[in-house]
Amino acid sequence: MAIDFVPLYEQASRRFCDLVARVGAEQWGAPTPCSEWDVRALVDHVVRGNLAVVPVLDGIPLADLGRLDIARPDVDVLGADPLTAVRRSVDVAVEAFAQPGVLDTVVHHPVGDLRGRRLAGLCFTDNLVHGWDLAQAIGVDVTLDPMLVEAAHAFFAPVADSLPTGHFAAPPEVGPTTDRQTELLALLGRDARASSWAR
Repeated sequence: MAIDFVPLYEQASRRFCDLVARVGAEQWGAPTPCSEWDVRALVDHVVRGNLAVVPVLDGIPLADLGRLDIARPDVDVLGADPLTAVRRSVDVAVEAFAQPGVLDTVVHHPVGDLRGRRLAGLCFTDNLVHGWDLAQAIGVDVTLDPMLVEAAHAFFAPVADSLPTGHFAAPPEVGPTTDRQTELLALLGRDARASSWAR
């Protein structure tokens, strides 16, 4: 039976919101496991990804997507209240995924054309793992929900090798007996055992 990633996306995204609520005023400039981003840039990335769900599900061509404000680094999508921004971005994405027929519609994405339900899987995995990144950065519990980890691993493991080169850091060697969270993080270029930070 196919996994319905939309409720999992919402669950992972709400957890990300909870973590944003725990960011201290002095932590917005802290480094994250994504080497190019501090905490604010990481949250900015997640908000832009959530907001992009709406035009992508509407069928916007990639060239036009790149012209939207959410694709422009000079446009501040967080403003003075990043928590409200991230919560609103989740709300609009969840609403977009709930529209009739969108999960079976073929849409355009930087990794290639795919159906809306696979877009939900990508967005779910992205927000789940960026939650781990954020938890690492602000020094709170980095344990992910095991059910979400299993779903993300089932989705991502078969397609990891097909993503464009450089999308993630090279997977670290974790061995055959590691736990599923460590395996998932390794697929996305993160070594949870050493807490080494790699995008």
